[in-house]
Amino acid sequence: MCFRGLVVKSKPELQQVLEKRRLDRTKKEECEKDRTPLEEELMRRAQKHEESFSMAEEVLESFRKKICAELDQVVAFWLKHSHDEDHGGFFTCLAKDGEVYDDLKYVWLQGRQDEAVRVMDQIVHWTQVDSSGLGRPELPGAGPTNSMAVPMMLLCLVEQLVEDRPEMAKKYNELGHWCIQQILQHVQRDGNAILECVSTDGQELPGCLGRHQNPGHALEAGWFLLQYATRHQDEKLKKLAIEKFMLLPLASGWDQQHGGLFYFLDVEGHCPTQLEWNMKLWWPHCEALIAFLMGYCETKDPNLLEKFTQIFQYTFSHLEISFPLVRLFSSITPASIASPHSKPFLYPTLDHKPLIQVFIFTSLSVPLLSWTDQA
Repeated sequence: MCFRGLVVKSKPELQQVLEKRRLDRTKKEECEKDRTPLEEELMRRAQKHEESFSMAEEVLESFRKKICAELDQVVAFWLKHSHDEDHGGFFTCLAKDGEVYDDLKYVWLQGRQDEAVRVMDQIVHWTQVDSSGLGRPELPGAGPTNSMAVPMMLLCLVEQLVEDRPEMAKKYNELGHWCIQQILQHVQRDGNAILECVSTDGQELPGCLGRHQNPGHALEAGWFLLQYATRHQDEKLKKLAIEKFMLLPLASGWDQQHGGLFYFLDVEGHCPTQLEWNMKLWWPHCEALIAFLMGYCETKDPNLLEKFTQIFQYTFSHLEISFPLVRLFSSITPASIASPHSKPFLYPTLDHKPLIQVFIFTSLSVPLLSWTDQA
């Protein structure tokens, strides 16, 4: 005898099956009836969270496909035109068709695309002992400052060198801690602002330099910190990285009227001294995408996915990477698309399906769109 897919041998056995189902159903109904309002709310939230997670998977998969397609075009362009096959090294100044219009090879690009281990000790010497090698001569009368760019980029380099290398992790463990402490000095004004420059003892500086903010740098430092915190299983640092170096600079740096991240800001709302302060460059948006995607990977917080979506939609609606490399609005598109201030960026792998595995994009010296273009 067959009953709804169950094979039974006799009528008594069928009756036992039916009775068991009736009892299970009754027990379930009683449990639901006895739930407190709090239990009902928790059940509702759990169901909503499960539905949201399913939707998030679909959204991220669509983002992954879009970025992978753009990524293939960008990498192909740089691999085809940037490498000097005759003398080695990499060209930076490329026209739209890949033609090299200046054969100077800028150190920034060579450092990004070459082996970093052999120069690490020299870099540490420059950052901790003698800063003259960093190419930033101190002006007469200027006091020493802690610029966030130095420890954050050193931390990034440390993280790249120690990945899957226990001996390197041991060698640079103390240096990593030093970088973290230097970066955290930039959390100022009772935790309500990230300032680009502070004194060497972590105090706010006077004047425009002390009020200077760089949202892109803060967001970049955020995912460096989160990457470090994840490797060291430091939950406190994870929380700080997301709250102070991701959510805070996005809130203060986002153009509420026209969208996009400002290049520079004054923490007190004064006009920044940099004339290009209101430009919407590619690289801060790239850093923000990585930061919030990495944050969502680690926390599964839907708010972080929402922020990632916000940045993604703005970025890909205002700047689209297409062959040979980049298409901007015709009013601001230069004849050359790769300049001394542009280069390919390689970011670390995010081993979380179905999330983006690699970001290799190009930062440009031209703006995505300044607010005056939209006014």
